This record gives sequence, C-alpha cells and structure tokens, in this order.
Amino acid sequence: MQFLPAALLAVSALVSSVSAAVPLQADVTAFLNSEVAAPSGIAYKGLVDSISYPGTAVGSVIASPSKSQPDYFYHWIRDGALVMDAVNSLYANGDAGLESKLWDYLRFYAKLQKTQTQTGLGEPKYYVDGRAFNDGWCRPQSDGPALTASTLIRFSKAYLAKGGDANRVRNEIFPVVKASLDYVAANWGKGGNCDLWEEVRSDAHFYTRMVQRRAFVEGIEFAKANGDAAAADNYGKQSWYIGERLDNHWDAGRGFVVETLNAGGRSGLNAATLLASIHTDTASGGVIDQFSPTDDRIQATIPKLVESFKQVFPINGATKNGAGLPIGPALGRYSEDIYNGINTSEGNPWFLCTLANAEIYYRMIVRYKTAGTIKVTDRNLGFFRYIGVQSSLSAGQSYAASSAQFNDIVNSLAVRGDELVRRVQYHSGNGRLTEQYSKYNGFTLGARDLTWSYAAVVTADLQRNRANTV
Repeated sequence: MQFLPAALLAVSALVSSVSAAVPLQADVTAFLNSEVAAPSGIAYKGLVDSISYPGTAVGSVIASPSKSQPDYFYHWIRDGALVMDAVNSLYANGDAGLESKLWDYLRFYAKLQKTQTQTGLGEPKYYVDGRAFNDGWCRPQSDGPALTASTLIRFSKAYLAKGGDANRVRNEIFPVVKASLDYVAANWGKGGNCDLWEEVRSDAHFYTRMVQRRAFVEGIEFAKANGDAAAADNYGKQSWYIGERLDNHWDAGRGFVVETLNAGGRSGLNAATLLASIHTDTASGGVIDQFSPTDDRIQATIPKLVESFKQVFPINGATKNGAGLPIGPALGRYSEDIYNGINTSEGNPWFLCTLANAEIYYRMIVRYKTAGTIKVTDRNLGFFRYIGVQSSLSAGQSYAASSAQFNDIVNSLAVRGDELVRRVQYHSGNGRLTEQYSKYNGFTLGARDLTWSYAAVVTADLQRNRANTV
C-alpha cells in the first residue's frame, strides 16, 4: 500500500446535512445517564476518584482499588492514558473542573519519565507513589508511551480551545510528549515488545502499531506548532513506516484482522483489534482511514470475532435480559484466554471488550452520517447482514443518506450497539463494573471498580450521543 506522509490525514468532508436521530433505546439511555452524569454517576465518579486516590501520589491513576485477589493497585501507563483520555473528553465537552486533574496527571507522568527503570519509558506500571516496579513482568510495552502522548496532545488542543496559554503548552506539555514519541520512534520496530494484554512478545502487534502510528500522526502537527520541525519530520517518517506494515495484519484468506502476527497457538481473533480501531479513530476533522471503524476489513472481522466467543461463553445462550429485552453477545479478550481475573484457568467476558463492540458501532454511525454515504463491498456485505440489515444491498454500490439502505444500516448499528450496552447493564453489580463477568452465570469477577471499564462506559456514551446528534 502506498501510504505517503502527506496523505496520512485524509481530511473528511464534514457533511452536516445528515442529522436524523437514530433509534436509541430508552432503558439504555437511563442506564448510561446513571453511569456518566456528573458528579455522582458511577462511572464518572469511578474515573475521577481513581486520580490522586487516597494514599497515592498526586496525578497517579489507579487501575483498581483492589489490593489483593488481584492486586491492581498500581499506576499502569496504558490504563492511565486511556482513563485520562476519557477525562479529557469530558473536559473538552465542558467539564472545566477536570482541568486540574489533567495537569496533575501531566506532572506525575513527567516525574515517571525521569525515574530509573529496567526499560526506560517502556515500563508497564509503577507503584502508586511513583517508584519503579522492578519485579517480574512482561516488558517493555511501547503502546503506553504512545497512548500517553496522544492523550496529552488532545488535552493541549482542548486546553488551547478554551483560551489556554500556548507558552504553557510549549514549556510543560510538549517536552513530555516529545520524550514519549522519541522513545517510541527509537523502539517500535524492535522485537520482544509485549502486547496490550501483557502476555505475548512480538514486534508485530496490531493494537500497538495502531496507537503508535496515531501518536506519530498527531505528533507531526504538534511538533510543528511548538517549533520543532526536525521532530515533526521524524514522526512523519515513523508513521509512514508503521502504516506500511499495518496492512500485513489483514488475512485475506481467513477474512479477518490478525492481532499478533505469528503468535503460535492462537487464531489471531482478538478484541484488541476493536480497541485499536476505536482508540485511533479521531472525533472529527483529520481522519486516519486505515483500519478505522468503517474500514471494511474491521467490519469483516467483527462477526468472526463475536462468533468465536459464542462458542466458549455459555451466557451468550441468553439473548434477553430480565425484562425480556434483547441483549447483545458478551465479548472477552480472545477465545483461547485462560486468565480468570485472579489466576489462570479459563477466560471470561470483559466489560470493556463488550463496550468496545458497542462503541465501534456508534463510531460507524458518526462516520457514515458525517460522510453522507455508505459504500458496500464484498468484504463488509456479510457484516451488514450480521447486524440485521434487511434492505437489499449490493457489493460495489454506495448508498446516499436519503436512501432506505443508508437508514437501515445506521438504525441497525444503533440497535445492536444498545443491545451490547444492555448486556453490560445486565451483568453489572448495580452499575459497578469489575474487569470480568462469569461466562457461566454472568456474575462479576476480577478486580473491582476497574477504572478502564468505567472509561469504556464514558467513551461509549460520548460516541452514542454523537451518533444521535451529528
């Protein structure tokens, strides 16, 4: 694939004529409102309370309050970046009170960058007081610095959009972002990097490559804006190199995106592909189209991924909740998983993976309504049938926003997305989310109040609202 640096950002034609509401389910709306409403929503409070948690350093983000069975009372670089990205989205949408927490996070991460560790900036986690964690773990993990850079770049944009001080961005945020991106630039192609599930070593993880590529793309303009043309040029080259390799993850013969190339003993189907797509999808404006939510290769992957979990999760035999309303399929990390939330035996569904499936549907709606057209291909035709589209569709045809086919696709995506959120509600403990839920009875398992689970609720809700109003 020819993937020129200047063409990395395909700027969308921001068509605003498609603004019809989608059929969102009232019970799902009520559940999400109870989760994300400030200041007492369960997910909102879970996010905010995880930052500078009692007994931790200011600006640290705990993965969970759980200190045993399992012990997740650490600052994970990946989790912290994703949580603070969700916090930044709330800040950008008008929650001004969150700004101080984002500055606290920046300062804490800046201190971590100066902490002596085994792998430099590739450490997966730190103690909550900022000390290096030097015990055995799967390291290095180079998705964390990339995610952190992206989060801080987006915070800078939100801060400046609210009238913030450009000099403060240049002096306080840019050096931290540059250190992270320079680390990734020097290390992304090296073998032995661990995947986001902290289990498999390779230099060819789809999720890691996707978030690294996006960080470089965002870093190009950020470096230029802060007077570092040499860094911008380097980031452009790195993003091109990674983009060239990403297409290798598409397995045309099997018809899905493979998470880690040459990972023995696994099919390659992995919820990390969904997370990669949503974590690198831009909200508006410049859009990275390669493996975006509407890329037909991502769409072709979804039915195969979901079906792989239907075979190993008995609770997927239940298709309605206690009120008789349809619920979507439960998703875990990958079908061969054996981590049960404490030790190894057998894997279970994860709340954040199930929510990722919902969020990617909402993001598809946003993209389709923004573009005002949907193209059907040989690769995504089966996906549209999978989500329940009844209209006559033909591969090779594009359907305008005024067509019945367009509305059928968009509405089907909204219904299926809400059914997945309803699955999460059905198994949540009165709205409180753990890491996992049992594949046999749906009871919550693993780390309590997993902060990443709460971030997944917040981002799914934000995209659902956009899908209804764009």
